[in-house]
Amino acid sequence: MKRTLWVGSYTEPGSGTGVGISAVVLDDAGLPVRVRQVSSGVRNPSFLAVAAPTPGDSASPDSASPDDVIYAVEEQQAGTVVSLNRADLSLRSRTSSGGSDPCDLTVRGGHLLVANYSSGMVAVIPVRDGALSPLTSLAENTGSGPDSDRQRSPHAHQVTLTQRETVLVCDLGTDRVDEYSLAPTGTLTLLCSAQLPAGAGPRHLVHRVSEAGEDLLVAGELDARLHRFRRSADGWIWASDVALAARGTETQAAPSALHLSDDGGNLYVAVRGPDVIVVLEVPAISTDADPRVLARVPSGGQWPRHIVLDGPRLYVANERSHRISVLSIGTDGIPNPEPVRQFAVNSPTCLVLT
Repeated sequence: MKRTLWVGSYTEPGSGTGVGISAVVLDDAGLPVRVRQVSSGVRNPSFLAVAAPTPGDSASPDSASPDDVIYAVEEQQAGTVVSLNRADLSLRSRTSSGGSDPCDLTVRGGHLLVANYSSGMVAVIPVRDGALSPLTSLAENTGSGPDSDRQRSPHAHQVTLTQRETVLVCDLGTDRVDEYSLAPTGTLTLLCSAQLPAGAGPRHLVHRVSEAGEDLLVAGELDARLHRFRRSADGWIWASDVALAARGTETQAAPSALHLSDDGGNLYVAVRGPDVIVVLEVPAISTDADPRVLARVPSGGQWPRHIVLDGPRLYVANERSHRISVLSIGTDGIPNPEPVRQFAVNSPTCLVLT
């Protein structure tokens, strides 16, 4: 069966000119060749997710038919989320996101978790057989940061489920990553927080676990740095940071998405403004070494909003040049600066590969 690259895009005036969600067929070499289907009536689906079956529980509510459903935010002031049938992208269900401008979501264990950017809230929404019910829990945050334009209030930007079955929330507005427990009933309870330097503006993170411990690799959208945290008995301890932007481009740089290589040795970070993919060598969790920048490679377009790594291919959603750029990864882990394929999609903001 041909693989599919699902593309979310902005659709509303002032946001973008996309069609919503596109199902893009890949050939045997992993290159996009045609659009099989597009959604209808879905507004600003800027982030997508597919269900991940709960380990050891094939009967969990959201894993009954994980291959049949795709989930999306509708990033608007009165935020909503939708589930759609993957076969034809027809609407399956829609419900409130519990806040304004939802921008990220993930699903597992019968719950959809949604980060609402403008209102700073994280909602928990029950899922059964791909259908969404009204939310059962809403975690409200407080605080602000020193950037008067971007940090006047909390701004939840990413919600991540960990192998410990906890929930990590990047809050750009408060310079924190908050960790919650998630009860079977869907209730979120704050456990601890990772405090970033003032003005960092955490956007997205990668959580790593090994027998040696845990760490976080967090991209600061506002300070254009990668921050590393180590897990301790008392919570998260800031360990180090490294500049993602080349010297002289710091004020224009806005990191977006991250993706860890399969072997865990390299981290790929999309950086808007300079429009590059930054490749970093990341140390083993057991060591105190700092991440090290290996290369900065053109993203193949303008405003790289999201990336997906799959073997020797890196797929880049270049939002403002309206294209998906496919970069080939060399044996050294560095992408070739010349894309092997450019595929036109208006205002792409998120990629999911199935």
